[in-house]
Amino acid sequence: MKLTLALLAVLCTPILLGLAIWKTLASKRRWVNYLSIAPIAIVSILAWEVYFAFYPKEEFYVSEWMRNTGLVMPSTAVFIKKNASYPDIHGDYWAAAIIEVSPEEYQLLKSEVARSSKAIIDTTLQPLIVSKELGNLAKSYLKSELTDVYQIDGDVWFKIGFYKDGISFIFERYSS
Repeated sequence: MKLTLALLAVLCTPILLGLAIWKTLASKRRWVNYLSIAPIAIVSILAWEVYFAFYPKEEFYVSEWMRNTGLVMPSTAVFIKKNASYPDIHGDYWAAAIIEVSPEEYQLLKSEVARSSKAIIDTTLQPLIVSKELGNLAKSYLKSELTDVYQIDGDVWFKIGFYKDGISFIFERYSS
């Protein structure tokens, strides 16, 4: 469903814009040219908003990280994989990212999370990866296994896992 709507927006937008521009250029009436600007602008803005609603920018994941951990995202952070669901009628959604940082920032971040009053080392057998989508992302990325998994105490389900490679970590946020 999500992919279908995104493809529809991506495919229809250039076609509709092309038709509107062609009609505008073909018209000899000046007022028709001015009237066609509004639909072109509306369709362009709508397509932009729909695309980024389904495929959020990296700033969305950074704000999720900061909101749930209270920690600043490292400056060397590179998003390897990221995915999020569209919020349902109740506002619940899922978001996750696999991120690589420098080895120094990895150690600093790991110690900051361990010292955080919100973080609890997770010793349960509950998997870090709740959704199938992130499971598929993590399997394709999997260079090493997780060493430490922390659960963040808060309003939503939020876990952080640190990989043994010393440069990458994963976080997942889920509300229901």
